[in-house]
Amino acid sequence: MNKKQRPLNNMAVLFALMIFVFLTLAMISTGAILFSLISWEIVKPESVRLWMILLIFAILSVLAGTIIAACFSDLPLKPLRVLNESLYQLAKGNFDVRLNFRFPKEMRELSDSFNRTAAELGNTEILRSDFVNHFSHEFKTPIISIKGFAELLKDNSLSDEERQEYLNIILEESARLTELSTNVLDLTKLENQQIVTHKHTFDVTEQIRRVIVLLQNKWEKKNIRFDIEMDEVSIVANEDMIQQVWINLFDNAIKFSPENSVIHILLIDNKNTITLSVQDHGVGMNEEQLRHIYSKFWQADQSHNGTGNGLGLCVVKKIIELHNGSILAESVLHEGSTFTVSLPKE
Repeated sequence: MNKKQRPLNNMAVLFALMIFVFLTLAMISTGAILFSLISWEIVKPESVRLWMILLIFAILSVLAGTIIAACFSDLPLKPLRVLNESLYQLAKGNFDVRLNFRFPKEMRELSDSFNRTAAELGNTEILRSDFVNHFSHEFKTPIISIKGFAELLKDNSLSDEERQEYLNIILEESARLTELSTNVLDLTKLENQQIVTHKHTFDVTEQIRRVIVLLQNKWEKKNIRFDIEMDEVSIVANEDMIQQVWINLFDNAIKFSPENSVIHILLIDNKNTITLSVQDHGVGMNEEQLRHIYSKFWQADQSHNGTGNGLGLCVVKKIIELHNGSILAESVLHEGSTFTVSLPKE
């Protein structure tokens, strides 16, 4: 029995004692009154005996009921104490605690709700720990690289080619840090955003063409071709946010495609929505990887040797959801991936 239970039990015992004392005084007072009535010959002894028997029986029944209630008063409060202790454990960070009430129906529903809440909090804590660990890794790696190559540049015996190579690495790692910081800030802003502001009508077909040109240096280096089929369509949305979606999707397709391959882009104008699909013939993903692609800092390349920081698709999904759209990912390992985005036109 813990400290929280003792005051409740002590109160029950004290209450029973008070009832016992009260009934005892009541019996003594009643006996004295009846004795006086008999002495003064106001009532007959036979009538008094009957009333005394009934009174004693009533008092004993009340006393017995009080004692039984005091002894079993702990039972109705037990579920509340179990719930209170479970909530206390949950507040301390023990997300493995569970309730197992079966009856009545309301208590069973309370158990189910509590257990779901504890499980969700546990998953959130795991994601938070993973986020901190991955963020620390992603942020620390380029800093160490920049520091190392900056120290190497102090060597006066370096050739111009080596010096230029080290400078390029420092610039690339700096760009990586900038991208990481930008994505983290964007994601934080999006997670706290409930509605889309600054919406207006714009030509989404032309926007996609501009994004492809924007990424030209990347796909030209790998000699990647685009197979493009698009309807001419305009939508009402936040233009900058939607452009960020296309940049992330196309950049991923380029990043994971082999050299001399083709990326297929299909934009369809439906009655009230648009559908854009981006298909590559790259490394693809298995089922386990597909389940985690929208998680923060998660990468298909768990060694973290590849480019990217695992935030792009998380940002994409949040933007699409804010616009009341949807995104579907399909992939076959070693064959490629297809991302399909559906957005309302207004």
